[in-house]
Amino acid sequence: MLRYQFSVQVDDQTIRRAGLAFMSRRFAWKYIAGWIVVGLSAALYFADSGGLLSTILGVLTATLAVVLVIFPIAIWRTLRRMSSGYMRLTEGGAVFYEVDEIGLSSTYAQGSGDMRWSVFSRLQKADDIWLLEMANEDRFIPLPVDQVPEGALSFIERKLSPEGSDLGPTDAGPVTRA
Repeated sequence: MLRYQFSVQVDDQTIRRAGLAFMSRRFAWKYIAGWIVVGLSAALYFADSGGLLSTILGVLTATLAVVLVIFPIAIWRTLRRMSSGYMRLTEGGAVFYEVDEIGLSSTYAQGSGDMRWSVFSRLQKADDIWLLEMANEDRFIPLPVDQVPEGALSFIERKLSPEGSDLGPTDAGPVTRA
């Protein structure tokens, strides 16, 4: 059975970049679409010189603009919380990983965890860090590419590829160590 062991050290800045990559895939198009609606609504508002339609478009534009300004602030706060939570969990230290045919095991300052490959929904490659995204939660495991052996990266990529047979909603329970 193939087994890879490695440890990674993720700093505050890296976890924030990883979190931004994780969230941007989910929210980028919604944010852009929101600003397009604001622009179109504003154009229609100024094109119509009064009346009920103009009032409705004005309220819609103002509401969307406020929401779209608050949205980046909420993302920034979420990234800060994500980073502080990760640092608290790892106490700023390295995380030791072991990957094999069954799943991924991690050991860090505040404990350890075991997950089968079926827990993960996809592998997102963002610049110099890979994100192992979990299927039923809005969470991910950050893996800085320069700290993971090439063989382990290839193994993880194969296990989480869409063509791989290891992804799926079944058998998503925790791995028990022998």
